[in-house]
Amino acid sequence: MNYLQAIPAVIQAAGLVADGIKFLVANSEDIAKSMQSLATMLDAAKGLMSKAADVVPIDELLHQAEEADDADQPGENVQPQAADAPKPKVKVPGFLVQAKDKAVGFADEQKAGFERKKLEQEMAKAVHASRRKVLGSATITFSMKQLAEQLASSGEGDAIAGLGVLDLPGCFAIARYGKVELGKDPAAFTGIYIGKASCVGDGIARTIAPTGNADVYADIKYKQNVMVYVFTWPADKLDEKYDALVQLFAAGESYNRVEMSVADEELVAE
Repeated sequence: MNYLQAIPAVIQAAGLVADGIKFLVANSEDIAKSMQSLATMLDAAKGLMSKAADVVPIDELLHQAEEADDADQPGENVQPQAADAPKPKVKVPGFLVQAKDKAVGFADEQKAGFERKKLEQEMAKAVHASRRKVLGSATITFSMKQLAEQLASSGEGDAIAGLGVLDLPGCFAIARYGKVELGKDPAAFTGIYIGKASCVGDGIARTIAPTGNADVYADIKYKQNVMVYVFTWPADKLDEKYDALVQLFAAGESYNRVEMSVADEELVAE
């Protein structure tokens, strides 16, 4: 080889090296920053890989992948894995376990709430049917409008007697209805009063008087749709029947609430 011929190439290479050195010197600060950023990114990546290894055993997964590859390759030395061989365990992140538990708990609550609501609806239907049956079995039924017409043509006692309410012991229910419910469903009342008396006629007269039950009197005064249901029973059964009617119609939460609260106060005082 002619060394003289190589001198230009050597000079050119030396020039390139010199230019490279000049570039490094001129941009040393930017290069240092870039190297620092790269080092920071590498550290962060290592940290993420370390955390990932805590959650999912990467070595095990790689090992499984290698075994799967080996299983795909035909060979005489490949042995089938035993059916009862222990499967590698994968650590599930805690937040996923908590999320699952919350989801299961929420589903159980929803199911319990649905069942409870369904049971309440069935019970409400059963109570409504019982109320309708009891009111339908009343000995005598009349509207307050009919009573008012009787009162306009005769005295109070004669008016009640004229409606067929005899001088007999029994219980009675005075119920208020909306225009739509009146005459269609006796159990669809919006307010109800349960009373008892050794003489049903006298008991009704006392209840509808201005000094009687305030709710019943207001309904009559303002011409609401009011129906009266009379149940004649032996005198020795009145208390038992009265308590049963009050409970069935929840009268203590309706027009009987005042006298019920007074009765409770008397019991406490005793």
